[in-house]
Amino acid sequence: MKMVMRFTEVKEKIIKNKAINSTDKVKGRHRRVIRIGAFALIFVVLFSFVSTFFKMTDAVNIATIEGFYKEPKDSIDGPEQLYVVGAHQNWTPDAAVIGKLYPIDAMGNYAGYAYLNGEYKCTSQQNWSGPNYGAGSTEGTLSTAEDAGNLTAEEGYYYLTFNIKELTYTVQLVNFGVIGDATPGGWNEDTDLVYDPADLKLKVDMTLTDGTIKFRANDQWDVPNGDFGAGDSEGKLAPKGNNISVTAGDYQVVVDLSTPDYTYELITK
Repeated sequence: MKMVMRFTEVKEKIIKNKAINSTDKVKGRHRRVIRIGAFALIFVVLFSFVSTFFKMTDAVNIATIEGFYKEPKDSIDGPEQLYVVGAHQNWTPDAAVIGKLYPIDAMGNYAGYAYLNGEYKCTSQQNWSGPNYGAGSTEGTLSTAEDAGNLTAEEGYYYLTFNIKELTYTVQLVNFGVIGDATPGGWNEDTDLVYDPADLKLKVDMTLTDGTIKFRANDQWDVPNGDFGAGDSEGKLAPKGNNISVTAGDYQVVVDLSTPDYTYELITK
């Protein structure tokens, strides 16, 4: 009788252990499923964050960095261009040839290259109907008030940025020249380009040898928005692009940075 009871007790213990083991296995599977789900959720969140970050980064145009222009993806809440009006062009906003700043994102930022010589403003139309952008109350700020003062700059060629939402601006001197082993000064001395108000282009007559050239600002390589080389096709320029190959001859070298479609020409003399 005792042996039967013991056998029964042993059998019950075995059944209980199996049940416990089965329960533990189920719990273990549940824990693994939960862990896998948690990792999947973390991955989705991180992927979403990274995607959003790069979309936001892409939306901010890099034109303000190294002079690179990219067409804004989003609609622009502002004018198609800003017009650079001032003493350098006799305060004529409706001039047929006029310097412009172009939108570089959907957040009110405009940028472009322009010649300045003294006082100036930017207009949103080719008239004075406004809004117009003059000097704000502090350095680097703008005002759209009718009695806003004029902005000022010494004579030279500049890279300008205007934010018409935050009413801020920057102005950077970038007097360009030609440099390279094909030029008389080699890679040590620039040949200055001269601004032509008739078409807003930079030009110089010079003799080149077989070799390469580039265009840089202020006789330096580390000037932001001031280093241009070969673009993705003949006659195109790109910020920090490769050297431009040339053949020997007498040329008028022409550089056009007045629109975002940066170009150069070598016109045989």
